[in-house]
Amino acid sequence: MMSPFFDLVDARIEWDVGGLGLYLFGNNLTDERPQYSGAAFGSGTTGVVIGRARILGRGVNIEFSSRS
Repeated sequence: MMSPFFDLVDARIEWDVGGLGLYLFGNNLTDERPQYSGAAFGSGTTGVVIGRARILGRGVNIEFSSRS
């Protein structure tokens, strides 16, 4: 049995000023749940690896420079 194909969409927007960067990101924006692999075990038990759900976040980058 073949699993259907999935398009996973990620995005990141960043704003940098001086040594400070602020960003917003999203992973799996379409919230697809692809099945990556599966296995059947002898007693009727099955195991499946499913992709992560949508993740949204924000972050900060701070750049430190050393003075000589």
